Amino acid sequence: MFKRTFWTAVGYSAGIGSSIYVQRRVRRTVQRYTPEHVRIQASTTTRRAVFGAKQVGRTVSDAYREGRHAMTQSNAELQREFPQAQSPGTHPQRTAPRGRIIRT
Repeated sequence: MFKRTFWTAVGYSAGIGSSIYVQRRVRRTVQRYTPEHVRIQASTTTRRAVFGAKQVGRTVSDAYREGRHAMTQSNAELQREFPQAQSPGTHPQRTAPRGRIIRT
């Protein structure tokens, strides 16, 4: 008789516990899809996306500036190393296809 009472009590406890658990899960799920919560979640996601885009923009901008600075330094170093070399577009005289000199 004691076994039957014990297992009946265990069954009732398991049933009550599982129904409370399911009830809480359903409430959380319903609350997650209410308009207020969806609005908050959407605004949070949007803020994160905008922040990430700004970070990417800053990173690209910083990389561009760093590349330009390195290029300027490299160019200055080459100009010191080879002072007679001229950069393109600064030729004092250009020749035409038949060997004539074009005065600029």
